[in-house]
Amino acid sequence: MGAITRKLYHLHRLLDLFERHGTELAVVTDPSFGESAAHRLTSNIIAAASEFQLEMTRERMADARAALKRQGRRVAGRVPFGYRAERQTKQLVIDPDEAVVVRRMFELGAGGIRPQEMFDQVRAFIEARRSRVPSRTAPTINWPLRGLLVCGECGRVMSPSVSGYKNLEYRYYRCRSRALGRPPCKNVGISAFEIEEFVRTTLCSESFHLVDTAAAAQMQEFLTAWRRLDARQQMVALADVLNVVRFDPNGGTISVTLADGALERIGGG
Repeated sequence: MGAITRKLYHLHRLLDLFERHGTELAVVTDPSFGESAAHRLTSNIIAAASEFQLEMTRERMADARAALKRQGRRVAGRVPFGYRAERQTKQLVIDPDEAVVVRRMFELGAGGIRPQEMFDQVRAFIEARRSRVPSRTAPTINWPLRGLLVCGECGRVMSPSVSGYKNLEYRYYRCRSRALGRPPCKNVGISAFEIEEFVRTTLCSESFHLVDTAAAAQMQEFLTAWRRLDARQQMVALADVLNVVRFDPNGGTISVTLADGALERIGGG
């Protein structure tokens, strides 16, 4: 049999979920697979081996990137703002004009100044540097928590990430920001579907604990309006009703803060 996940932790959660909902796991290539101790052991071994292979692949890729950096060679990827690629060597060199903007951004960030007007100007400037226009036929991937999900360790926004295997794509949110010159948190990431579904269903729960949001009466109105939406509508509305979602990888906790006027944004109130 093949592993249904490459994380032993996720396997245990899936099997526990199946058991709580009375769902049996059937393996097409091994019809005799069941819930016996031997089969459980086999599943754990396969999942552990898959996780080990995944981590080994990551380590090799990290070592390869580190070797390129030690040699002063460019690691493949998008040219970061503030640099340009030399025409012949393809190596990164500082762009004098953009470097002025980057230094100013760091100065403002270090001083705690974050003006919205400058942010919009920088974003427009970056958009103008795009080397190609996205294809109209390219599939669109929805990221309802884009810009809302932050890392509980460093407080920076987590980035959408897609990993492909054969014809399948797996979505994740990862801590990859290098804002203010700090490296990203190591191995901090979470399945996009898992956390999006968790947040969506949490907003339906009576036990939802609010952080810096409206009074209890308004929360009840929000719950009533939110439950009128179907699952697809709720997923689409996440970006409108949320202010921030904080993922703490160490404590294993997720805190959700509603945006001001969340009730009105879904047609309530």
